[in-house]
Amino acid sequence: MQIPPQRGTPGRQKCFEKKPSGVLNGGADHFLLRGSARRIIPALIAQGRRCMNKPRLLLLAPLAVLLAPFTTPGQQQAPSTGGWQQSQTADANGDKSSTQFTLLGKFLTRPTRDVADPPALVLTCRPHASRRKFSAAYVNVGAPLNIEYVEPDEIKAGTSYFPKVTVQYRLDDRKEEKEQWAPGTEKTSASIPKAALEKMLGAHTVQIKVAEYRGGAISMQFDIPDSTHLGTTCGLPVRKK
Repeated sequence: MQIPPQRGTPGRQKCFEKKPSGVLNGGADHFLLRGSARRIIPALIAQGRRCMNKPRLLLLAPLAVLLAPFTTPGQQQAPSTGGWQQSQTADANGDKSSTQFTLLGKFLTRPTRDVADPPALVLTCRPHASRRKFSAAYVNVGAPLNIEYVEPDEIKAGTSYFPKVTVQYRLDDRKEEKEQWAPGTEKTSASIPKAALEKMLGAHTVQIKVAEYRGGAISMQFDIPDSTHLGTTCGLPVRKK
């Protein structure tokens, strides 16, 4: 859209203050041609277009400045690298608050299904007397895990087979360990036993491998940061500095 300058504005006068030879000013809006001056009509048209474009450019310049931060090519949000992320969650009654710690990891072998979020270790501590006590922990993969049904060690009346997730994990450069953990209700996570969790908190690097439902192996890695605050809050032993 072209915005013509108003009559008598300084911008219009400046654009037309230099007239080609052979042109007589016949008023504010007309030019009188004489002799062979008809040949200069294209020059006048070009000069007028340049004048008409100036106001439009001036109007678009502030808009370009405002949009610049939002249109940077290839700009992406940087992932979080803040170690343990702490949050508070209230119970159903709203009178007691649980403390949750979350640590994001990375996939070494990704699931075959599309998973938007990285794997995560999640710990929950609940109020207990005058302090908080460890409640639960799990590893969230984000993809359906392969569930195996195993027979309990002691068979009792009415006891059925237990669903389990086979997990292999390695702490630093130690020997790989293999255990069976209970799956989460959504079957995309697995509960971490307290004994295994305490060993993980004493390591620098934890690698975990599980099987995807109707897929291959999924492997992930977690770099364990300083967990002193977590250990104090949840009453868990952690790696010393």
